[in-house]
Amino acid sequence: EGAAAALCCGSLTSLRLFNNKLGTQQGFQLLAPLLCGGHPSLVNLDLGGNNETEDDVVHLLESIKRKNTSEKFEKSTLRVLELGGNEGGNAVEEIVEELKRLQPELDIARDRPRQDPNEGHSN
Repeated sequence: EGAAAALCCGSLTSLRLFNNKLGTQQGFQLLAPLLCGGHPSLVNLDLGGNNETEDDVVHLLESIKRKNTSEKFEKSTLRVLELGGNEGGNAVEEIVEELKRLQPELDIARDRPRQDPNEGHSN
């Protein structure tokens, strides 16, 4: 609730919610609509270390994407989004690639999916 209240502040440029246990309270689900409608000044958002599920990370990223593709919203001012320490996977990587095309100036830091060390090697 406190994070949602902070996002309602129109002059906020940076919000660091690292390791705030948002994943135990469906925090990304609550934050996503606030990011979709467009925050007028937010540049840096750190949501790392919250142990959110891949579905919730995708939901949040979809909201940011909608802001960048809808004509009724101004383009996002967000430049740095920290998501490391939350669940990742193919669905997260797919939407990150879409966001990179829509908003190349946005840096999305996250944990990369682990690759099998034997992948690509034959015995």
